[in-house]
Amino acid sequence: MARALRWLTLLGLLGGAAVLLLTAPDARPLRAFLPHDVHAVELVRLDALAQPDEEYRFDVDPDGRPVLLVEGSSFVRCVGEGEAAPDAIRAGPRGTLHDLAWMDDGALLVVNGRALVEVTTDGAQHVQELPEFAMRIRPASEGRCYVFGGHTGDGENLYLYRKGGDVLHLLRAEGEIGAVAGDGDFTFVAVGHSIYLLAPEAPWTFVARAQRPIRSLALGPDASLFYATATSVGVCVGPGRRFEFLRDRGGAIRIRGETLHVLSPSTGVMRLSPVASLVRMAAEAEDA
Repeated sequence: MARALRWLTLLGLLGGAAVLLLTAPDARPLRAFLPHDVHAVELVRLDALAQPDEEYRFDVDPDGRPVLLVEGSSFVRCVGEGEAAPDAIRAGPRGTLHDLAWMDDGALLVVNGRALVEVTTDGAQHVQELPEFAMRIRPASEGRCYVFGGHTGDGENLYLYRKGGDVLHLLRAEGEIGAVAGDGDFTFVAVGHSIYLLAPEAPWTFVARAQRPIRSLALGPDASLFYATATSVGVCVGPGRRFEFLRDRGGAIRIRGETLHVLSPSTGVMRLSPVASLVRMAAEAEDA
């Protein structure tokens, strides 16, 4: 409980930065409220790869390169600004892969039907049979990952998988679990429009509510928490408090170090850095 309260306190004490209104070149107008020192780059347009599709799965590899799971089984890696190249990684028959995620130890895991599979340069290795079909995965601390979602039709479950075979049930949500982020002990869960904190002595604490359903969560520096809806990206700056710095652009977000990657199904992948400046700006804007 003390650690959960410390997270909420830290968010309220972070400093601020100047706010500017910027637009992104070579793209549709972008409503962005960014500090002067934040660098924003459009990495790749989805229309250069395939037909935009909200079912793309997205992550960023340990080297900071965004990767898309396209058409069920093909990975497309964004290798540089404005460039994209197909990757040879495959882990099953076409159309059977449902999600992908890099773990803290650098392992690449994918969901193939009901199977959790590790993909290496030597091929694919079965890791664990999952409780439900077509589940999603996100890393926790080393050796652990979150498994959630599936197709149950009457709510969704969240599990914690621990290397070696243990699968711990954490909660059952009445609605769709849109996103999960945490270290396995302290877990942020998005259900519908709201974000909650699941902690050892605070099992279900309200954090913030957005105007639209939340589709993605990411932990940032200084105990910060970023979120994305289909049309916006923001950061939580305290209990019930949030600041949206991207408007008319959203989807899935990932953070590697000081870089925030945003996958927008209608446009492409954008990179913003440093993340710490976004946190400081958001806290200052809320305190003003």
